This record gives sequence, structure tokens and C-alpha cells, in this order.
Amino acid sequence: METQKTFLDKKLLFIFLKAFALYLIWYLVYQLWLLPAGKFDPWMNESVAYGGWLFVRALGYDGCIEGTNICVNIVSTVKVNTGCNGFEIYCIFAGFIIIFSGKFWKTFIYIIIGVIILYISNILRVGMLAIDHYKRLDMFQFNHKFTYVVMVYSLVFALWYYWITKFSIEKNENS
Repeated sequence: METQKTFLDKKLLFIFLKAFALYLIWYLVYQLWLLPAGKFDPWMNESVAYGGWLFVRALGYDGCIEGTNICVNIVSTVKVNTGCNGFEIYCIFAGFIIIFSGKFWKTFIYIIIGVIILYISNILRVGMLAIDHYKRLDMFQFNHKFTYVVMVYSLVFALWYYWITKFSIEKNENS
């Protein structure tokens, strides 16, 4: 029994150290390279805003885009800022998958597919927020702070759950 407890303690410590190392790498890369370069965040913001604008247009609204501002029927509705571009969620998602990694190629492909799914969901979120702002301004803040946040994080948790139950090494070792 003691050996099993020691094994679990070591495993938990390893997971914690892996998570800390990934966070440190992400933080250093972002703070020392991406942020000072000043190109990544504006590109991500514009990319998500453009996708949101395309979604608004696909739903039949007359929309325009001015930098990271999305307009619906010439009304300025939402501006995509750094906190809204989804980058942190993509990193958190990928970090969790790496911490509970499976075989290299499965892990790599799952991260790519997961980030694409999250990116598309974020574009849809931004487009829906633009329409919310245009049609139901009274509901905009609630939807921005709660509804779409719950939807995006539910998707992240669903992707994590699927990974853990289907592909992670932990799953394969216990099968």
C-alpha cells in the first residue's frame, strides 16, 4: 500500500512539474519574444475580428470591419482585444494535452485539431457577440461575460475529456 502511495505522489509531482515547466516556457516565450515583437497579438486580434466579420456576413447582415472593430449594419459593435483573441485558451488547452500526452503524433495532431476547433468557436463567439450588440444591447454584457464563456470552456473541457478517455498515456496504461 505504501509503495502505491509513493508511486501516486511521484506521479502527481511529475504532473505538477510538467505543468509548471510548460507555464514557464509559455510565459517566457510570450513575454520575452512575442509581446516585445508586437506583431503576434495584433495579428491574432485582426484574424479573429475578420473571421467574426465573415460570420456576421454569412448570416446575412451587412457588416464592415475597421481594424479589429466589427460593424453590423454600419453600427460599431465589438472590438477584438488581446484578451478576446483566444490565444490563452489555446495555450491552456495545448498545455493540458501535453501534460497528459499520448504518443507524439497523436498528441501533436490532437493539439492542432483542438486549437483549430477552439479558434473557429472563438470566431463564432465574436460574430454572435457583434450581432448581440446590434440586436440585443441589453443582453450583450451578460452574454459576453457568461453565456459565451461557458460555451467556450465547455468545449475545452469536452476536448480534454475526450483526450483523456481516448488517447492519453494514462488511459492506455490503465486499459
